[in-house]
Amino acid sequence: MRALLRNIALCASIALLPPAAWAHGDDDVHGAPAAVPAGANPYPLGDLAARFKVSFQPAGARKGSSAQIQTWTLARSADRITLIKGAIEEIWSRDVQGQIGLSRIFRDDRHVVDYSAGELKTLGVLPRWETIGTLFDEAAIRYLKPGGVTRLAGREVYRFSGKLGAERIELAWDARSRLPARLVRTGPNGRVQFDLLQTQATAPAEWQPAGAESATFQRIDAADFGDMESNPFVRKAQAYDVRIGWRQAHTH
Repeated sequence: MRALLRNIALCASIALLPPAAWAHGDDDVHGAPAAVPAGANPYPLGDLAARFKVSFQPAGARKGSSAQIQTWTLARSADRITLIKGAIEEIWSRDVQGQIGLSRIFRDDRHVVDYSAGELKTLGVLPRWETIGTLFDEAAIRYLKPGGVTRLAGREVYRFSGKLGAERIELAWDARSRLPARLVRTGPNGRVQFDLLQTQATAPAEWQPAGAESATFQRIDAADFGDMESNPFVRKAQAYDVRIGWRQAHTH
């Protein structure tokens, strides 16, 4: 399960990058970016809770081997978006000036790492609120080839496919919820598939919220990592940042 987290964490990181950061390969849609179909995004980014089945098959896996599977939980509102990814939880917040910060909870380690808007900027992380709340940058859809409208698991979805950077993308987009009903990303690390299982206006009581019972966890400001490199947990948190592309690995 840890291997699953190490690899699918990269999916979240690419969504925070602007489209200009993607290098298009020979298999990309040629010419001008394809327009998002009319009516594909007529809905506001409303309050919502959703669950996804996330399956990961590492590159080079033996044929017929089972995929690693997790359930991810997303909850979004006007100024708070949370994402539970197994033992790692993210709480994104937005203030009245539109500045975005993050608290990342490492539940197994009983630690919380806080990233201020300024620290995220220092790291070169440029989060877009709409992208955090949709798990896929809608601006990227225009770089994919439209595949028509169909139904998937009772939802009307727009299908797209193409290549973004080193990843091959297959997307079934639920415009009403502004979420992927299915998203398959295939790249050098393997194949990750997100399947939307359920959406609710608010999370049911049985869905444990992000950050539950974490008030006693030790909190660390990510800006202080440089002064705490001998701390085993800080080294682990830095390694996680490296895996998702937020930091460069140190060389000694």
